[in-house]
Amino acid sequence: MRRILTAILVTVGLVAASVGATAVILYRRLEKFGETPYAEDKAPSVRVTVARGSTTQAIGQELEKAGVIRSARQFYLYARYFKGQDHLLRPGEYDLSASLAPAQIMARLIKGDVVTYKFTIPEGSNLKEIARIIGATRLAREDELLEFMRDADFAEAMGVPKEQGHLEGYLFPDTYRFPSGVSAKDILKVMRQRADKALTPEIMAKGKALGLSPHQVLTLASIVEKETGAAKERPLISAVFHNRLQKGMKLQTDPTVIYGIADYQGNITRKDLETPHPYNTYIIKGLPPGPIAAPGAAAIDAAVAPADVKYLFFVSQNDGTHVFCETLYCHNKNVEKWQVEFFKKGAKKG
Repeated sequence: MRRILTAILVTVGLVAASVGATAVILYRRLEKFGETPYAEDKAPSVRVTVARGSTTQAIGQELEKAGVIRSARQFYLYARYFKGQDHLLRPGEYDLSASLAPAQIMARLIKGDVVTYKFTIPEGSNLKEIARIIGATRLAREDELLEFMRDADFAEAMGVPKEQGHLEGYLFPDTYRFPSGVSAKDILKVMRQRADKALTPEIMAKGKALGLSPHQVLTLASIVEKETGAAKERPLISAVFHNRLQKGMKLQTDPTVIYGIADYQGNITRKDLETPHPYNTYIIKGLPPGPIAAPGAAAIDAAVAPADVKYLFFVSQNDGTHVFCETLYCHNKNVEKWQVEFFKKGAKKG
């Protein structure tokens, strides 16, 4: 009996030793796997997509298929048992290389170091232009973006005045980065929040002192933005409109008229100036119902900080800048010089 018991204990010990040795071997293999890149030389990056809800096995298979790791099974064992972090792997698009060790690949998947898509919205862009720019990145469809931009309920939920009914002027022009999979609504929410940040307490206070609501500040800023690309002129352009508003004069600004023309062909006509619509500032008095584009920070600042001048008129010098006047007589002379004689000379040269 004692001999049998001894034999059993010896057998159990041998099995335990064998299991222990196997565990040590597996541990070392997994350790080596995690530390060793699949490619010895510098390998190019490849785009790998980890779908939302993917299992660790599926992620490993995707990585093996892309050629960035040697074995999907080893990756699973490494992530699940060696590191115990398989539950931390995040979905998204990743640029990975076989020159990275599996441990480095895992670190990127855990951090969520995903590929982002960048787009830049220039100052003065309208909703159609913004949707086109974002749509070109394929982050969201252009038509879907426009649908949300023009959705009155969505706009109101985003803090836009109910009477506005859309997001024109409330999406801040800036450079943005988003990962794939982001929704059209989330993109617009971020842009909308960025616009709120541009309306600082100081801007709001200055606007209030001038009798302008935040909505009117953005409206005036959008007009200033569209009227000039010369930074130094923004406070002067703003002053002209403030002076006109104070005197009860019509703003008579072409960009607002153009905004109200559904099929604008690139040339504003006398008929356009005489056609009534809510944005035709040659007919209506005061500011139009809302912004006509996305104003940048400088235009917003100029809207509440007009230059201390008495100008009531300005005309383009056809080089992106303007010449300003206090009187209609002075203005008419400038119109003759820069809009009549200037183009006559150009026609003769042509």
